[in-house]
Amino acid sequence: MGMYLNPRNKGFQEILQSEYIDKTGWIALVNKTLGTMDKLSCISRPRRFGKSYAAKMLCAYYDCSCDSHTLFDDKVIAGTEAYLRHLNQYHVISIDVTGFLFLAQRKEIPLKDVPNMIADAIETELKELYAACIHGNSLIDSLIR
Repeated sequence: MGMYLNPRNKGFQEILQSEYIDKTGWIALVNKTLGTMDKLSCISRPRRFGKSYAAKMLCAYYDCSCDSHTLFDDKVIAGTEAYLRHLNQYHVISIDVTGFLFLAQRKEIPLKDVPNMIADAIETELKELYAACIHGNSLIDSLIR
């Protein structure tokens, strides 16, 4: 388990401990795009309308480093055909961009350098967790292999 790679399901577990409106039907929409040319999904919402909740839900569902059956078995997604086929089957990279923006502001780093900060942080974690799998000198080189 890492900070960025495979964050597990704790974030979604915490969300379920409060008042929660089931939005797991969104997962079925993402599942339909897996393995297709439409596999890149953008989940955009207005400020303060649940992007972090959606991200934690998706991490918990797809993250292969944990078992999330108990979190989803009674949710809308469980009634779909692809539910078990994709549950906890993938490596997940989770990035909270606002955290990097805050860090850059605190350290007086120009905003144009934030994408490199994000790539460096993920690459460092990948190297720590999967040293034998790292190829080349960049995050892109490592991820495309």
